[in-house]
Amino acid sequence: MKTGCVDELRQLLSRKGIHEDALRGEAERILARMESRNCGGVLDAFIQDNRDSVLLAIKGRDAA
Repeated sequence: MKTGCVDELRQLLSRKGIHEDALRGEAERILARMESRNCGGVLDAFIQDNRDSVLLAIKGRDAA
């Protein structure tokens, strides 16, 4: 589960020509899937790290 969603996030961020809102929406869907599988809260920090990283990457991409 972990690597599958992380790979999806990486692929999403590498896509060109996708609008920020669409990119953010798709990232949120992937992150929500991660959260839905977060049994007992064991992945809270992992998911938050990924959420923070994705949002920074989107913001940095827009600035470029």
